[in-house]
Amino acid sequence: MRSEAFRDIAHVGSVELFTSVPEETRDFFVDLMAMKEVHREGDSIYLHSWDDYERYTVKVTGRDRAGVGRTFLRAAGPQALRRRVEAIEAAGFGAGWSERR
Repeated sequence: MRSEAFRDIAHVGSVELFTSVPEETRDFFVDLMAMKEVHREGDSIYLHSWDDYERYTVKVTGRDRAGVGRTFLRAAGPQALRRRVEAIEAAGFGAGWSERR
């Protein structure tokens, strides 16, 4: 039997990707995945997928090494959010709580 925490994450939100080739990465998402460029700021290109209700779906950021920057997750509810925060902090990955939306 699975624990209640099994369904804590309702869905994955926006993802930030680090890449040494930001324009080529942008072209992949725009030309092949049909995403739309919606904003640029500094070394970052913000891309939006069709029917996503968030401001952007993928943030492509130029860096020396490829990787994942931030991944935004939506919790299933207040108790699920508390469980995920506790689990992240217990694993040593917590960087503090933010009330930003």
